[in-house]
Amino acid sequence: MKDIQGREYIPKTGQFLIVANHASFLDFFIIPYAIFASGRNDCVYFLAAKELLLNPILIFYRLLGIVRCIPIDRKNPGVKFYKEAIKVLNQGKILVVFPEGTRTVNGMMGPWKPAYLTLALRSRSPIIPMALDSTHKILPKGKLLPKLTKCVVRIGKPFQPNNIVVQGKTAKEILSCSELIRNEILSLLGKSE
Repeated sequence: MKDIQGREYIPKTGQFLIVANHASFLDFFIIPYAIFASGRNDCVYFLAAKELLLNPILIFYRLLGIVRCIPIDRKNPGVKFYKEAIKVLNQGKILVVFPEGTRTVNGMMGPWKPAYLTLALRSRSPIIPMALDSTHKILPKGKLLPKLTKCVVRIGKPFQPNNIVVQGKTAKEILSCSELIRNEILSLLGKSE
């Protein structure tokens, strides 16, 4: 890893929701490292597709207590994962969400699913944008062996959910709030759309 910028934006205590772009399987390891390097030594929870729980490397990290995963069945998500995510946040823990729902194949951010906003609102958790720059070059989707290249993690200022999302907003307004956070990550990546 070349650099971690914005470490000061990681709260030293309390729950928060990290919202990040998703470009590599290594994101599951880079994000906890960035949090630890920022002075927070807590287990990090991820919302993750249930099939990822069988990955041997992820199993090893889970056994070490570095990460925990809340599984999502992408074909039939239901509400179990949502309730578990709220519980984790209400216990003062760190939860990571990849709103794209899958890894990118070309390093460009895909469309977002804004459901993470309801997690932040219900748990009153700050949303911390995190840009993972060039992780797709280290271990692209579909590859097994990493390449020797460097990535940069850029952490943005926290968004307080009550300042963004309020009860009674329309779906269009919620999408607009999600786009605001997505645009912040694009800005941290040095990109625009």
